[in-house]
Amino acid sequence: MRKSQLLHLRTDAIALQSERLGALPLINHFLQRLDLEARLDRFVATRDRRIRLPYAKALGVVLRSVLVEREPLYRQHETVSTYAAQAFGLDQGAVEHVGDDAVGRALDRLFDADRAALLTDVVVAAVAAFDVALEELHNDSTTIRFCGQYPQAKGRKLRGKRAPFITYGYSKDHRADLKQLLFVLTMRIPCEREHRFRFIVNTDFGGT
Repeated sequence: MRKSQLLHLRTDAIALQSERLGALPLINHFLQRLDLEARLDRFVATRDRRIRLPYAKALGVVLRSVLVEREPLYRQHETVSTYAAQAFGLDQGAVEHVGDDAVGRALDRLFDADRAALLTDVVVAAVAAFDVALEELHNDSTTIRFCGQYPQAKGRKLRGKRAPFITYGYSKDHRADLKQLLFVLTMRIPCEREHRFRFIVNTDFGGT
């Protein structure tokens, strides 16, 4: 067999597969240090065996999507499909179960969960994992604008919990024509050459 024929056979046996990763390997490094999926699974447990995509996995998809793409919920499957499945914390078989229904159910269960305890657990883990000093803290707030009327978002009670109140108020985005929520951050004051560490998040009445 001639060398050219041998080379042809070898290249025919090779399949090239490219996968998109983006910033997700770096993001996943920090999520793993926080053991976030296990914490989500503990506070937002999946007890229904009919659920194909566990709530912790679906919430992990939303979190990563917000960080890298910021696509609407109905496009989560399309977003995940453009990346390597493992980058979103999924195996290949789980990708087909990612959709707005699965994500919506997970967000519903997150609303019902003890979110204050979950956030406290994550903050305590972050302080320990990254050796965060807490001697001095800083509160900052901003507004998140919403396009639409949201007539039911008036702080009503849902399943024993208070839902957000989306309304008009002083807009830090200079969009007084749109309804909003107040988004409050508590941050550690950085030392020289350090970055701010945001570790407590709270939403409040949009007219505050």
